[in-house]
Amino acid sequence: KVGVDEFLGDLESENNFDLYLNYNLFSVGFKAFGGSNLIELNLRSAVNTSMPYEFFKFAKMGVDFYDTERTEYHIKDLSLNTQNYMELALGHARNINEKLRVGAKVKVLLGMAYADFDVKNLDLVEDPAELKYKVNGDMHIEAALMDSKVKYSDKPGEANRIKGFNDMSFGIAGLGLAVDLGATYQLPEALTLSAGTPA
Repeated sequence: KVGVDEFLGDLESENNFDLYLNYNLFSVGFKAFGGSNLIELNLRSAVNTSMPYEFFKFAKMGVDFYDTERTEYHIKDLSLNTQNYMELALGHARNINEKLRVGAKVKVLLGMAYADFDVKNLDLVEDPAELKYKVNGDMHIEAALMDSKVKYSDKPGEANRIKGFNDMSFGIAGLGLAVDLGATYQLPEALTLSAGTPA
């Protein structure tokens, strides 16, 4: 079991974590059109999160209604953002001569899902005298799956309800296009020079 001091000792006031995933679902290569060709389908995901020290303190210590002392946690600037999309890539490469080889890849990007969770200020108060657990904060959540979008806002003056469930539909959340260009040149002494320009 990890103690509280050991768990919290190396944490900063703000802790950032990033995760990037590129998973190949399908790929096939063949020779045609005077060169080598590749068709592939990839799943790409990016997750970026910022977690304050107070959030980890709450996660580790939690609340105890049997404790007679009042406990408060003040969590600020907690955020999580994730973007997920499918990538359909079509690539072609060919030899210009014995030393020079060029290639290009066209990628169609299909938006699948995203989520944006942002907490500016969140107060968690455990009050044993009243046996209550109070939550007060400024929170914004926005998410999309396929072509459906859902929003929730907990800001003062705004209705605290989830919007978008009445407009659920299937489709593509977004569409993009990218092109990668590359070349390799065979140098003497068994060396190869390569260059690329993703766009």
